[in-house]
Amino acid sequence: MIIGQQPILISGGADGSDQQWGMCAGMAGHQVIHFGFPGHGMKVPKPEQVRLTLEQLAEADPFVIRANRTLGRTFPGSSDYSNNLLRRNYYAQRDTQSLYAVIAGFDEHRRVLGGTAWAIQMFVDRHDDGPCPVYVFDQSQDGWFTYLGAEEWERIERPPTPTGVWTGIGCRARGLLANGKAAIRDLLGYQAASATG
Repeated sequence: MIIGQQPILISGGADGSDQQWGMCAGMAGHQVIHFGFPGHGMKVPKPEQVRLTLEQLAEADPFVIRANRTLGRTFPGSSDYSNNLLRRNYYAQRDTQSLYAVIAGFDEHRRVLGGTAWAIQMFVDRHDDGPCPVYVFDQSQDGWFTYLGAEEWERIERPPTPTGVWTGIGCRARGLLANGKAAIRDLLGYQAASATG
């Protein structure tokens, strides 16, 4: 991991939130790294892409299995591609100091819905399920939440601006709503160029 004065965003290169985080972080002067794997079609700039080897992907299995126990989902599944997406999620959070995500919402157990839950759970597992710097923007509630530990979340006005090495992930393109996109842009101070020139 390259550590210096420049903040570093780690993400997964997926359409939607990952692309938004990358674009806005890059415009804010952050270094951007998107992890992928062979056969993973990322639509992010090539200089930002890091392709994991099959050996590196396999090293993630114990961490994905641990997250699976908490989430009550299925790993490994029947699709190598889907399994590798989950393994890639391990690398998206492995070396980061904080995690930011745009989510569709929470389930009845206050667990994050969708695939983003895997990276969040692995980050929480690194902190032994205690309070940790995880910040999610819940599009369904139009607000930010922070993790208190033991599957408890607290609504906050706004998380701290990302610094150091951090993760930015979330909903794919079809699930990323206008308020989620705006939350990313607002947090990173991104201003779209004026249409009038």
